[in-house]
Amino acid sequence: MERINSSVRFISKIGIVIASAFLFINAFLIVINAVTRGFGHSITGAHELIVLFIVPSVSFALFQATLEGGHVAVTFLRNRLSQRAQAFLGRFVWLVTLLWWVLITWAGIAIMLEKWLLERTELLEVPYLPFRLVWILALVFICLAAVIYLCRPVKEGAGK
Repeated sequence: MERINSSVRFISKIGIVIASAFLFINAFLIVINAVTRGFGHSITGAHELIVLFIVPSVSFALFQATLEGGHVAVTFLRNRLSQRAQAFLGRFVWLVTLLWWVLITWAGIAIMLEKWLLERTELLEVPYLPFRLVWILALVFICLAAVIYLCRPVKEGAGK
C-alpha cells in the first residue's frame, strides 16, 4: 500500500507541474488577447483555448486537494464528537467522497465514449478527446486517493 501511496504522490507532483504549465499558458494567452484587443484585434480561437486549457489545471488541482484531505468536512460538528465517532465520520465522508467521484468518473467515461473523436471546438476544431482523457485520468487518481484514505488505519487519520 505504501508503494501505491508514493506512486500516487509522485503522479500528483507531475500533475501539479502540468497544471501550472497550463495555468501559465492560459494567463499568457489572456494577457496577449487583452492587449491585442486594445489595438482592435483578437486572437482567433483564444476563448476556446482558454476554456480547454483550464481542464488540466482544475483536474490536477482536484486530485491534489483530495490527496491533501481537502474534501468538505463538517469540522465544527466533528470536533465535538468522541475520537471513535470522529473516526467513523471521517471514514463515512471518505466513502461518500469515493462514491461521488466514481459516479462522476463513470459519467465522464460514458460521455467520452459517446462523443469520442466527433466533438471539436467550433472555431479551431480542436478535439475535446485529449482534454477528456486528462479529466478522466485525474478522476481515476482522485478515486484511488480516496481508496488510500479509506484503507488507512483508524489511528493514522481516519477522522481527518
